[in-house]
Amino acid sequence: MHKLIGVALGLLLAGCGTQDVSVRQHFVPTSDRAVANWAQLGPLDEAAWQDGRIPVPTGADWTPLGPGPGNEPGVLFLMAHAGIGDRIPVQDKGGRTHFVIIVAEGEDQYLLLVVHSKEGAQGFDVIRDNPMPVEVGGGRYELLYPTTRVGAAPDAMPTTDKPTIIVRHWL
Repeated sequence: MHKLIGVALGLLLAGCGTQDVSVRQHFVPTSDRAVANWAQLGPLDEAAWQDGRIPVPTGADWTPLGPGPGNEPGVLFLMAHAGIGDRIPVQDKGGRTHFVIIVAEGEDQYLLLVVHSKEGAQGFDVIRDNPMPVEVGGGRYELLYPTTRVGAAPDAMPTTDKPTIIVRHWL
């Protein structure tokens, strides 16, 4: 009897659920840590950031530069999740810091990413899904704020306060 009730309840609940679909995740900033004074930053103290050291607090997570999806020859890839005010060290697997990205401000359609290097600080308005070419220390890079899709109910509007940021580096 209990098995029969359990099977009936399981079938009833299975029919009530909705099938998850791929929907766009929206960036909703929740931090008041906008970095308004970024233009006043001097050269990056590279020694403080070497060998994987992180001399300032950051809420970001990231990968070091390494082979990316598809293992494109001569291109390194970094992926990060970072909110407003967070810093992302663009480091290779050997611990060398090429530069630091500061997420200075943003909204769902764009991010102001500051590239802080030994050459100083440069701000880039990175529009969603539009790669931004950047040259730092003679190296060629690309910043990207891609659309992220997640599984959710068809009418859902999932959000995050730490959008995905991708850096590509051509060797």
